[in-house]
Amino acid sequence: NRPHWDYHNRSLGKELAQWFHDNAIAPPFLHLPFYEQTGRGQLRWLSALADNEHDRERAIDEIKRALEFTDIQPVAHVVAHLGIPNQQFSPLLFEYAYSLMRHISEFSGVTILIENSRNEVATMKRIPEFLTLAQLPEIRICYDTGHRRLEEPLPSLDGVSAIHLSDNDGSGVDHLWPFEGGVN
Repeated sequence: NRPHWDYHNRSLGKELAQWFHDNAIAPPFLHLPFYEQTGRGQLRWLSALADNEHDRERAIDEIKRALEFTDIQPVAHVVAHLGIPNQQFSPLLFEYAYSLMRHISEFSGVTILIENSRNEVATMKRIPEFLTLAQLPEIRICYDTGHRRLEEPLPSLDGVSAIHLSDNDGSGVDHLWPFEGGVN
């Protein structure tokens, strides 16, 4: 997400790609944008699962803009968020998610991991259900330990290809170092 990395700045992307090349570092993964800052401490969600078509298109455009980095730097995989915090589940959201996966695949051909999120769409139960229904066996899961609900037991890690290891204090998604929050 910007401003962490301004993927709109193509020359910055080239510098970053050169750094990976010069330091002989394995291809990184790319976390696709899911919000944008609109002011000091203010953000607007970028969700391809938004209620209205204009917001979905805006989110897909930003994701494609970030994916342009893969033209100059190979990546191991991309991590996508489905939905926004606290979003309720609806079967229609699987249609939007399928459309997002198609856009990413057709635009860049990269390996896609879907990250569990703090909503009813991208839980560790719903993501495998979506992948089965959409018949997308090549898409995998990124399990973020800090995103899991504190009351849930540890889920099955079948289909998980990456783990984001972080913690939280139970009131939000803080991305704390492990054992600095309240996740058991």
